[in-house]
Amino acid sequence: MTNKQKSCFLAFISAAMVLMLLSTACAAPFAHIENNSNKMVSLPYLVNNTITATISVGENPTGVVISSDGTKVYVLNSGSNSVSVINVAKNTVVATMSVGLYPMAITIDSDGKKVYVLSTENVSVIDTSTNTVTATVSVGQDPLDFTIIPDGTKVYTTNHDDNSVSVIDTATNTVTATVNVGNAPQSLGQFIGKTAPAITWNNPIDIVYGTALSNTQLDATSSIPGSFTYNPPSGTVLSAGQNQQLNTTFTPNDNVNYTQANATVLINVTQATPAITWKNPTDLVYGTKLSSSQLNAISSVSGICSYNPPLGTVLSVGTHTLTTSFKPTDTIDYTTASATASINAITPVQEINQMTTSIQN
Repeated sequence: MTNKQKSCFLAFISAAMVLMLLSTACAAPFAHIENNSNKMVSLPYLVNNTITATISVGENPTGVVISSDGTKVYVLNSGSNSVSVINVAKNTVVATMSVGLYPMAITIDSDGKKVYVLSTENVSVIDTSTNTVTATVSVGQDPLDFTIIPDGTKVYTTNHDDNSVSVIDTATNTVTATVNVGNAPQSLGQFIGKTAPAITWNNPIDIVYGTALSNTQLDATSSIPGSFTYNPPSGTVLSAGQNQQLNTTFTPNDNVNYTQANATVLINVTQATPAITWKNPTDLVYGTKLSSSQLNAISSVSGICSYNPPLGTVLSVGTHTLTTSFKPTDTIDYTTASATASINAITPVQEINQMTTSIQN
């Protein structure tokens, strides 16, 4: 593994010297260093230890979190009651959101969709897709610490001055419970949540349009007992196209120790070739024009046949190959197709001889 493939960002808070590491596929490894006293964020290049950029943010930057895809850095500015959003590719601040008074901590949920900021009496909720504060949740007096449980459904805050812990439902952004605890709680321990089962599911081989999905494609497995549901379900006929998503949700039998899990694979559906039925026509007497009696190929797929030689052609005496090109009406799911038939053009004398032989037989 090269240096460029190893780690994407290191984020430092200079006052507390807290180190955060996120590994993503990036062009090069950089660090985000937050300079608490001068409202700046510095970006050293980790290979040769040189400063490549310095970005102005709010007052007293004291914390950072990095988006799950590594494209954005969220900087907590405790002195200006705000959060700055840095675009990693451009090394510029692309948004600044106001949060509660004297913010002291920042965190991001496991799927990277929400950032939470703890202030003196509330928790601000930031939507990372829009970089906006979507909710402000009041908690107890003088909260000093907070955390998100592993499944992301609840946020807990320790409320120092009223000896309690607030429980926030992240779906509704409301406090659903306040639990009295010992005197002056300051911090929270580690939450051990349910385990997400591992799912094994490889991209299926290509199928031809008209093939219904079956357990050949919908064959995800897990080492944990449980059941799979698929979308689209078994029996579905997909339109032709590349990189179509197949999704599954796995529900474990043991829902005490395991959560549901999801997985996605991609499948290619190639175009089908229409089948053409066309029998060799009977012999044609010279001088008779080709008509629908000879040019009569059919297909179960809707479309148009064109012929060579075309309708109205008078063939010379001899054996000829007739060709048809079929263009389907549905050009998404079907390719064009072709077929041939053989025909003999005979003289009137040959026709009489054939008739005589037939009568004799």
